[in-house]
Amino acid sequence: MIVLFHRFISGRPLGGRDSGLLDYSSSYLVLFMQVLTAVFSSLFLMISVVVLYLVYPAGARLGIIGAFTVIFSLSYDLLWGQQK
Repeated sequence: MIVLFHRFISGRPLGGRDSGLLDYSSSYLVLFMQVLTAVFSSLFLMISVVVLYLVYPAGARLGIIGAFTVIFSLSYDLLWGQQK
């Protein structure tokens, strides 16, 4: 992930070009994490639909719905809960 981030959003060198240290704008980091969290949240929702399609007992489906709801809520809260 770091290599992809650096490729698309390059930082400015800190302490000279040969030091290997880079400074990134915090707004780019926040934007990157928002996009990443949105992608993972969407994936959790799509995976839950596929899993629910494959599982037949109603009790198991209810448990799976609860588990995926908790996972989605936690991933959403990790991103947006810190920005209040």
